[in-house]
Amino acid sequence: MTYEELKECKLSNGEDIRLLSSRLPKMKLLAPLLFLDMKIPENSACKDLNPQELFAQAKEIVMNNSMQEQVIFSSDNEELTSYF
Repeated sequence: MTYEELKECKLSNGEDIRLLSSRLPKMKLLAPLLFLDMKIPENSACKDLNPQELFAQAKEIVMNNSMQEQVIFSSDNEELTSYF
């Protein structure tokens, strides 16, 4: 999915989705520990997203920022937690 396509997906409250790759470097300086709560998109415009692929991308971004020791992934969705 491209960023242009992702911009069409909104959070349930209407907010834009921010890119993890742009926010994580800033958070690295601000937080000694960061919880990333992974969600399954409910927006019909996002129905083709693959949760496993999304988690793999998030994990890669965390690793590229050398934050494996600072980031804890969580989710209330059983499908996503199976990838942790």
